Amino acid sequence: MVYRRLVSFIEEKKDLIAKMWVNETRASKYMRTYQKLTDGELEKRSKKLIENLIIFLKEDISKNKIGKYFAGVGRERYKEKFPLCEVQYAVYLLKRILWKTILEKNIFDSTIALQTALELQTTFHSFFDRGIFFIIRGYMEKQYEELKNRENLPEEKLIKYFFPGSFIHPDLDIEELFSKER
Repeated sequence: MVYRRLVSFIEEKKDLIAKMWVNETRASKYMRTYQKLTDGELEKRSKKLIENLIIFLKEDISKNKIGKYFAGVGRERYKEKFPLCEVQYAVYLLKRILWKTILEKNIFDSTIALQTALELQTTFHSFFDRGIFFIIRGYMEKQYEELKNRENLPEEKLIKYFFPGSFIHPDLDIEELFSKER
């Protein structure tokens, strides 16, 4: 019941939350690269992440699929020359805005709802934390590819800076990696 109410609330407020994120992005001294984008592009990017959160909360998406989505975001942001710490801050900012908006609207109105809210908070944070993990992996993967292919750095040099296990491999089972989490 509470999950459904929360998902409905997020779906309902998606545009407002995206606009709040755009405003905070515009005001932040940590978001210089994002500030070069149009408001429309910023809204589009934040809505895409919110839509993936909604799907995740509805349990309609596998951990592999969510990992691939976030790794793709990391690769894209690398290609766009975003500093990695700024990408992490963008996700943190959206996470903070979403949770603050949820708490302000007092969706959790009973003891049972509060218990569910704590469980939900764990799931919510898991989504964003897992997202950061995969964004970093995708970003590093693209960085590695560029150094190897464009800069022609030999494998033995790259291994000094990119340690084993740094990237997503087709045989890596994300479900197993995060099996103890929702």
